[in-house]
Amino acid sequence: MPPVKITFDRRGSVVETYDQYPDSPVVFAPKWSSISTWSITEFPEGSTFQGADQLSVHFRLEMPGTAERAIDWKIPVALGGTVVLQTSTNLVDWVFAATATNYTGSLTWYHLPLGPVKFFRVVPQ
Repeated sequence: MPPVKITFDRRGSVVETYDQYPDSPVVFAPKWSSISTWSITEFPEGSTFQGADQLSVHFRLEMPGTAERAIDWKIPVALGGTVVLQTSTNLVDWVFAATATNYTGSLTWYHLPLGPVKFFRVVPQ
């Protein structure tokens, strides 16, 4: 019998924030799992994959009628660690947008703006 190789998608958390609803972030944290009659195993199991000590943040600025603007960066956050997503209009006063957990080494943050220029950052906790 030939060997079987199973590859899982690295589904990361997804956060959606909106200028229109600043106090209502939407956070999705999908995970894979295996269920048998003996146990339930959640994946990833442990921090053994390459890049487990960093969180790849995929920021997407979605403005109606324009092309999506994207930037990606890496934040030093261990698997299971948390980050706070923040916004600012002046780079001095930062406002809480959401909290996310590094479950898989990947986080996608979508933001739908209404107003003028805004700045964004991710702060490890």
